[in-house]
Amino acid sequence: PPAADTPDYVTTKPQLPEGKELEFVQQESVETLRPISDSSVDTVIFSHVLHHARPEVQRSLLREANRILTATGRIIIIEDTFSSQLTPENTNTWSIRFNALSSVEKFAVIRFFDRINNRRFNNRELFPFTFRSIEEWSEFFTETGFLASETNVSRYIGIPEGRVASVGVFVLEKFEASSPIEAS
Repeated sequence: PPAADTPDYVTTKPQLPEGKELEFVQQESVETLRPISDSSVDTVIFSHVLHHARPEVQRSLLREANRILTATGRIIIIEDTFSSQLTPENTNTWSIRFNALSSVEKFAVIRFFDRINNRRFNNRELFPFTFRSIEEWSEFFTETGFLASETNVSRYIGIPEGRVASVGVFVLEKFEASSPIEAS
């Protein structure tokens, strides 16, 4: 199955089990997506991507990911985020201090470090900043047709060692064509 990413992130192909193949498709931008066949991909990963897109673009990306997923496919989303209800899995000092902040302060911290990292690694700032809490992301995914299954997962990692931002992980299943995302 094909995989896709934007330039400069992948320098080596992963080691795969014997007999398994991976076709890697490098995307230049979200505006010029290379064609990938319907129902041909097992897993789509959005790692720290969606918060740099407007909500309508986020819906479009999720709709495209859903189109290319196999019937049992999954979307994995990793975002800088926080939770107002969940305890982080990582309870180091930085996670504890971060969680003591108000929601407004947490968003400010996430935006600040994201801006610095984008300047450092991409030599540019990526806008917009559409960060959400885990609860807000979950609501957004529900509104767009995901999280209808009990097997979908939300995890609040907190601040992993060596990182300055709080991370959340979402696993979404392929949805049926009658889902609300198709209508948006």
